[in-house]
Amino acid sequence: MSGEAPTAPIACQHQDWKAQATVIRLTDHEDGDVLGWTIDLTVTCVLCFTPMIWKGMIAGSSPREPMCSFDGTEARLPCSPSVSECPI
Repeated sequence: MSGEAPTAPIACQHQDWKAQATVIRLTDHEDGDVLGWTIDLTVTCVLCFTPMIWKGMIAGSSPREPMCSFDGTEARLPCSPSVSECPI
């Protein structure tokens, strides 16, 4: 032993993030009518893999209001195609 105290790891400054988005079609049953769409969005620190936590949203999934996963790491954001024929 050298008698030196172990050095503490340097805390991550979370300066580099990676986002992943997945478009989800919401239906009332398999092959059913489309009720709406959401984009499920996760953001993670590239250096330490810490997930971003979404605040101010309740847990669940809705085609009408932003929500998040139960652990808060995935935003579920309502959206729709940008076309005039879209009924939703």
